[in-house]
Amino acid sequence: MKESGETVVESFTVTSNPDFAGIFDVSGLIGGSVIATGQVVTASNGTVSGYSIEGSVENTISGKANLSKGTLTTKGADQNGNKFTGKFFKQ
Repeated sequence: MKESGETVVESFTVTSNPDFAGIFDVSGLIGGSVIATGQVVTASNGTVSGYSIEGSVENTISGKANLSKGTLTTKGADQNGNKFTGKFFKQ
């Protein structure tokens, strides 16, 4: 993830929401210490939209998923207007 021009290492677990198709629950660590949770919805064309909460900071997320390759490219902003981009890979 890039925030303010700096690369931040993040690790997330993504699981299918048991109640709603196409919605995924997200949880993980940012920089090894900040807990993040959220949800994203994925459309059939791979478009992704969602939110996350990192500590007390709320973020909006949008992007594109390539489900066959297991990749996700995102951009977003937090409640203070700080922008970020991210590239995620399935491991």
